[in-house]
Amino acid sequence: MHYQQTQTGWFLIVIFLLAIVLLWAAHIGQFGSAPSQTEALVMTLFLLVLISQFYQMTTRVEKHKVKIIFGLGLIRITYRMDELISTETVSVPLMYGIGIRITPMGWYYSVQKSKAVRVYFRKNGKQKSFMVGSGDPEGLRRALEEVLK
Repeated sequence: MHYQQTQTGWFLIVIFLLAIVLLWAAHIGQFGSAPSQTEALVMTLFLLVLISQFYQMTTRVEKHKVKIIFGLGLIRITYRMDELISTETVSVPLMYGIGIRITPMGWYYSVQKSKAVRVYFRKNGKQKSFMVGSGDPEGLRRALEEVLK
């Protein structure tokens, strides 16, 4: 059995598109310290690249590995595991944000505020953990426990 779930980060998309609109409104209307056309273009391209890389996250569970793919696929994280120790559904504090984060609970991957699945595993004799935000945390947990045991 393989598991795959894709989430769209609508909050991030809306915020970055709003930033682009406000940026161009400031340029056209000469509000505040208005950016030049070149500055506005560079900042717009930067925000569009960020949107393309973080507009969605796909989580795949395959035999002995978990793949997390952001946006168009340039950012890919793969966890290879010798042994799954356990999983748990956790509520992630709002301060952890979205995206790719290092937290006191381990690496955290998400594109929207939701519950996460914390995965404890063993690789090369060392215990490690990471968290994956999911709109379907129970489905992800079941898939992890079925495929990786």
